[in-house]
Amino acid sequence: MKLHHDISVPQLVLFCGRTQENVQYLFDYLNTTEPSREFFGLLHKTVYTKYNAKPYRGYKLLQKDQELAEIKRVKSEKRPVWYILNCTANEFPIMIKSLMEIKVFANSMKKSTEALKHYGLDIIDLMTNQDKSGTSLISITAVFSLIVATQIALIDILKAVGIVPGGVIGHGVEELLCGYVDESLTAEQVILAAYWTARTLEESKLEAGTMVDLDISWSEVQKCCPKDIFPSRHLAEWYVTVSGPKNSVKNFAEKLKEENVFTTEVESHGYALHCHHMHAVTESLRRNLEKS
Repeated sequence: MKLHHDISVPQLVLFCGRTQENVQYLFDYLNTTEPSREFFGLLHKTVYTKYNAKPYRGYKLLQKDQELAEIKRVKSEKRPVWYILNCTANEFPIMIKSLMEIKVFANSMKKSTEALKHYGLDIIDLMTNQDKSGTSLISITAVFSLIVATQIALIDILKAVGIVPGGVIGHGVEELLCGYVDESLTAEQVILAAYWTARTLEESKLEAGTMVDLDISWSEVQKCCPKDIFPSRHLAEWYVTVSGPKNSVKNFAEKLKEENVFTTEVESHGYALHCHHMHAVTESLRRNLEKS
């Protein structure tokens, strides 16, 4: 006799077995009884069994007057690993000191340091003389160089333990790291490109700029942005970044705050990154990259 589960909240059931019949037998059994929540908890532990031991996986949704279930044979394949590389330096100084105990990491950082010594920037010294707050990282050149050198070293560690990524995504200056991961660029080329990207900005005479994250949609920000402020990053459905002149962005953010829109300033070291302001330095950057 089939039992209709009269429950207000549908119960999801997960189970795996050696054969399809094995899983189906359990699902049929659930039509004749009302097990406790603890029983379902025990069932769900089976999904942690290795694929080659129990290749048939199924789910069943117990709900009133309706049945939804599916059983499939899954292949024993490794799930791909993706590298997500983002440009942030909040915890780097403290983290790097601990990672320097790993030989692969330390050797990689030393190579990056050697590549930049000619330009008067010592990555190791920059890292070891940091206080815990990281307040001495005031130069965008120092920040970019340290971030990229650290992530090169992290990639080297992953490579050393045999991890091969199925894909890689880079954000901002970290797009350079994508070239290192797929071996189209060497570590030295990447660290020099990061260094010159930042140094070119420092040597430019760009108007003081800033960036602010806003808790509004991309379509909304496009409608309300003043002419000299530009939507620059579409981070999520309701989370975007705008870039532009420092005073204009500050006034715009204050206005949105009054309308109860969440805003937070992005540490961009006085530059309106990710917008057309950067066009003014492209030619200088090209020349610097060519001579390096």
